[in-house]
Amino acid sequence: GINAEYMGILTFAGAGLNTNPQQNCVKIVSGANCTSTALAAGTTPVCNLGPGDAINQTTATATFQFKGPGKYLVCYSFGPAMTYTPLPPLVVFGQPQLRV
Repeated sequence: GINAEYMGILTFAGAGLNTNPQQNCVKIVSGANCTSTALAAGTTPVCNLGPGDAINQTTATATFQFKGPGKYLVCYSFGPAMTYTPLPPLVVFGQPQLRV
């Protein structure tokens, strides 16, 4: 989990990840599925994943600033025009403590 009002850096592991701008994208929603447009408070979709710009990566990172606690769905897309795939939920706590 991540503390509310704090920045969280999420790391994704896989194969063929593309960290070039406007390629793989991540969004965090408060809805029940990845078609939801209800983004977690304070977040926006990230379509320029880190740590650098490259193709065929095995890890990618995305940074989010959370404004409130809750249980959110992490959604990953392999391209800006592609469908988002749900990943395990993320819990953001309201207390100043980090739980992983």
